[in-house]
Amino acid sequence: KSFWEMFEREFEAKYPQYELELENIPSSDSPEQFYKTKIAAGEFPDIAKVWQPALLISAGVIQEIPQDLAALLSDPEFGKVNGKLYAMPQHMGALGMWYNKDIFKRAGIDKLPETWDEFIKALESIKAIGVEPLGMAAKDGWYVAGPFNFLWSPMTYGPDPDWPKRRTAGEVKFNNPVTKRALEQFAETIPYWQKGALSATYDQVKGLFFSGEVAIMANGGIYNAAEVNTGELDVGFEIGYMPMPQDRAEDRRVNVYKDNLWVINSEVDGKKMEAVSDFIRFFYSSGIYVKFLDANASMPTAKGFESYAPTMDHPVAAVMVEEIRVAMEALGTVTHAHAAQGDNIWPQGAREMSEKIVQELAAGNQNLEELMNMFDEQWDKGAQQMAN
Repeated sequence: KSFWEMFEREFEAKYPQYELELENIPSSDSPEQFYKTKIAAGEFPDIAKVWQPALLISAGVIQEIPQDLAALLSDPEFGKVNGKLYAMPQHMGALGMWYNKDIFKRAGIDKLPETWDEFIKALESIKAIGVEPLGMAAKDGWYVAGPFNFLWSPMTYGPDPDWPKRRTAGEVKFNNPVTKRALEQFAETIPYWQKGALSATYDQVKGLFFSGEVAIMANGGIYNAAEVNTGELDVGFEIGYMPMPQDRAEDRRVNVYKDNLWVINSEVDGKKMEAVSDFIRFFYSSGIYVKFLDANASMPTAKGFESYAPTMDHPVAAVMVEEIRVAMEALGTVTHAHAAQGDNIWPQGAREMSEKIVQELAAGNQNLEELMNMFDEQWDKGAQQMAN
């Protein structure tokens, strides 16, 4: 909030000829519903922050990003649809698991688990000292699907970055040995979840972890460092970052996402395009963009910021950010499944189905063939809807 207040002041001071109106998406709305309402009323903004631009493209609501603006990005190929760029990611974030270093020490875990067998042994050691090992929010589908994706994405997107595009083309299926193994691994963690996990929400799990009541927050991101840094989360212990272990240690990767994408209204042209271009250039300018990255504890997607390191005043937050960056450099990254963009976008309903099957698994449905087929059926249905 304070960043955008500063942004508005600075922008209006530099560009007094423009009238800038910033509008928040109400917390009561989903972004999709918010923009649907705007489109129906003919009030889609000149420039908007979106998460999934694919539907806006097919509806003709947004236009291709001009080349001079696309050149600001470190990866102008990311998110292209049929060779055209329609969206500019504001930043990059990373996901994984946060763990309580104090609890790990008490449990005698002196080496961070890297393989799956080591991970299960670590959970057993934590359980043995009377602490609940894994904080899981099974009520929130996006949260509970996270740890599954941390297992599935490196083994799927790692060797095949265009897997979603090939899935839509019918060249591959979700029902395969890699998916089955990831589901099996996910199921192995269920006995180590905290009591009441099936009805727990993300906020509840976050509260349990940051108060020291569970050892591991199973789905944590770099954004949690921003919450610690601002004092929104009060932490009295040392926190560490752990990429999801795999059967083989060398297969581990850090799940990353590029979201909060700038898109431009298809009706913007002439003088208004000049204003929009000045807005985007100002956002990605050195003095402004660094403050945005610091506020979000995130990483850059624009050129010229290769040496950027987040400035965290809170020592715990600084460690959180640094450990993620070290893991990314050591292990490499892979796109988080739900964060695929451009030609690799998931069709409508696929994300929701991925969340549903993991929730069903958590609730006791052990028929992995059925779960995998449910996802494949929804993918085909959604892909057909997009094609039409």
